[in-house]
Amino acid sequence: VNWLKNKPSFQESLVSRFLISQYFWNKFLPQIDSNGCPILWENHFWSISHKEKIIFVWSWNNPIGIDLELEKKRGNEIFSLHSENEYQKIWEKNLSNFYFLWTIKESILKLNLVWIDCMKNIQIIDIFQAPRENLFITTSLFQNKKVITYSWNKNDVFYSISYFIPFHQDFSQSLNDLPKVDFFS
Repeated sequence: VNWLKNKPSFQESLVSRFLISQYFWNKFLPQIDSNGCPILWENHFWSISHKEKIIFVWSWNNPIGIDLELEKKRGNEIFSLHSENEYQKIWEKNLSNFYFLWTIKESILKLNLVWIDCMKNIQIIDIFQAPRENLFITTSLFQNKKVITYSWNKNDVFYSISYFIPFHQDFSQSLNDLPKVDFFS
């Protein structure tokens, strides 16, 4: 997966992380938990993702993981990062669906606080389109945990938010647990 990051984007990522950390830590997030994650307020979890000039931050009272990616042209070798079965679940193999699958998986990795090397261990159960156009809901398993992910695309930026549900709970019972938010604002 290292070939996805070129040197300028890696340097940009390091600079972005430094600037974000200085801004958030110094102004808003003075405390950190035992995992080194900033505490917004007691019993709240947060996740952050950034790409170029876009920063995506989410806080909730349950563990979450988020990701964003900007659509850009890439070579066909990127399609090998997801299985044919996964592309069939999201209807076809194309660049947009690559980014949907990528942000789904990366948000699950962030939720579980693991590295990108674990991406191949994510089992996508189902992907379906929500009643709103361009909003997808994914059910997945990762490390014996059930995960629900909401994903959408706005202006060629792909977003995903993942959260756990209790293992004994049916996926369909948990689809309304995410706070009611206008994902498109």
